[in-house]
Amino acid sequence: MGTRFGAPPGPEVRVITMLSVAILLVVPVPLVVTAVGRAQQLGIGAAVLIALAGLDLAILGVAYLLAPTGYVITPSRGITILRHGPNIAIPAETITGAECDRDGAIFRGAVRVSASGGAFGFYGLFDKAGVGLFRAYATRRSPAVIIRRTSGGPLVLTPDDPGRFLALLGHPRPGSGP
Repeated sequence: MGTRFGAPPGPEVRVITMLSVAILLVVPVPLVVTAVGRAQQLGIGAAVLIALAGLDLAILGVAYLLAPTGYVITPSRGITILRHGPNIAIPAETITGAECDRDGAIFRGAVRVSASGGAFGFYGLFDKAGVGLFRAYATRRSPAVIIRRTSGGPLVLTPDDPGRFLALLGHPRPGSGP
């Protein structure tokens, strides 16, 4: 049994998520209503409108499933990143260090390679000069914990208590980010 940490969303994530949900839920409704109401006139166009509505909902669903919801540290096993979809295990033997990024410096100037930029969190693959490629499973920009690994580049997590998280990992270096 491990120690669980929450991943509370920051204000930026809350706003981006609300806007994304509003847009991705509001847009499909008129498409479907139009498609159903004018199916005879639109022909294949009705199917296209319904497919576009389905695509909007699929994007929203995938973003929700991949978003981090918390973290569990089990000393002998490592870190589990909890998500609505499949969880991610980071084996303890691959963790070489960790530090706190109190002001979110790792995200400043970072470019999304294949990532969510705020809908339900900041998660996926990012690139930053001086850091290289890194993965984030974060629900706010700061404070964050940067996990160094034997391979695969750094991981950025945002547990609700970074100090306790680092202490349990056995890498309580305060740090100030990259």
